[in-house]
Amino acid sequence: MYGFTFAGRVLEWLRYRTGLHPLLASFLVFGVLGSACVFAGVLVILGRLHEVLEIVRRNYVEAYVGVLAYTWIWYGPYLIYKFEGDYFPSFWERVLGHWKGDAEALGFFESLKEKYYKSYLRGYYMFSVPLSLLAVVDAVFMRDYAAEFFGIRGLLDPWYVVAVAEMIVIVFLSGIGFNGVYTVVRVVKELREHFRGRENALVDPLHEDGFGGLMAFGEISIKATLLFASGSVLLPFLLNVSHWLGSVALALGVVSTGVYVFFVLLIFLYPTLLLHDIARRGKELHLAGLMREYRRILSAYFSGSGVTEDHLRMLKVINDYVDKIKSMKEYPLDAMIIGQWVTSLIFPIVVSVMQVYIELYLRG
Repeated sequence: MYGFTFAGRVLEWLRYRTGLHPLLASFLVFGVLGSACVFAGVLVILGRLHEVLEIVRRNYVEAYVGVLAYTWIWYGPYLIYKFEGDYFPSFWERVLGHWKGDAEALGFFESLKEKYYKSYLRGYYMFSVPLSLLAVVDAVFMRDYAAEFFGIRGLLDPWYVVAVAEMIVIVFLSGIGFNGVYTVVRVVKELREHFRGRENALVDPLHEDGFGGLMAFGEISIKATLLFASGSVLLPFLLNVSHWLGSVALALGVVSTGVYVFFVLLIFLYPTLLLHDIARRGKELHLAGLMREYRRILSAYFSGSGVTEDHLRMLKVINDYVDKIKSMKEYPLDAMIIGQWVTSLIFPIVVSVMQVYIELYLRG
């Protein structure tokens, strides 16, 4: 059972009907048609295009952070589509393919897949709706900011209404992203709970991924983190508005930025540490079983009770197996994943520093 939320359905329908690549469809439908044409059209209808362009020229810092925030709507839907149409389905295919020979485990993973697909496809409203309501409240508080820097004439100014509507679409879609990373974390957490105390039934030290067959869980965690980190383009706008509203609001903006960076850190580290615990305990249980067998054979050898060449070969096999278990990784990390994770963590900070640089230096 696979499926899409509404953003993914739009792009999948366009791909199927027109052959458009989903990224291009995201740019055209949500970007050009959904923002650029609408904004320009409203301003032309109102006869205020020249006025607004002049305001933007004078307030280029505010224009920069505003446009940067709105660019997310151009590619954000594609990132959602990528998660729903590629990352999440291929993750489950890898997991189910690995366990297809074990009926009991396969049944567990199939039920896990069905449970969390339903949760993802139906549960994003609990994030999207509150965030959208918060965007409406923010629009009320930002009206003076918008009046000073963009020339709006009250809350019901058509241009402002369109801008707020576009922002609501952005935060509504970001709610789908929140639900995506929340779903991934819950999958790993339930995996941990289900196999607690019998991790050796889950961990295969000889698996080709070098992580006991758990690498698929590690990779989906980092992919979800990277997609979530794309929302950092909204941070400069948040900081700019907070700075204009005053010191208290600026402090809240800085704290909010810190919380976002912390959350990017958390949604990767938490499942990673859970997987580390599973891998570590699985190794320990496998080694404990081998050591019991090893001691049994040694005891028979030293007591002289019918030790054969087969027993000696078995000792060598056990030694080799122990070495392989010890060499198994305990973290789902490699150089590429660490680089991607560091990038996802640093990118929000770099974007925010760019905003401060423009604010302090380019404005003079």
